[in-house]
Amino acid sequence: MFKFEDLEDNEHAILDSRFKANHDAGNIPTSINLPFTLMFKQDKSFKSPDEMRDILEHIGALEDATGQPVITSC
Repeated sequence: MFKFEDLEDNEHAILDSRFKANHDAGNIPTSINLPFTLMFKQDKSFKSPDEMRDILEHIGALEDATGQPVITSC
C-alpha cells in the first residue's frame, strides 16, 4: 500500500491534474500542476498520444524525463 509519507523521499514525480487555482490553494509539495483539461481538444475529444506526450515532456512529467515514477493526483 502506498502511503503519503512515501512522497517525502522525492523519488516520485507527482502530477496534480486539478485546475491551477485549486493547486495554488493547496497541493502536495513538489507536485507539478497539469490541469486535466489540457488533455482535451476544443471539441472535447482527447488529444492524440503524441500531443499528450509533448505536453508531459514540456512540463517535465515523464518518467523517462525525470528518472522517477509518475504519480497522478486530483
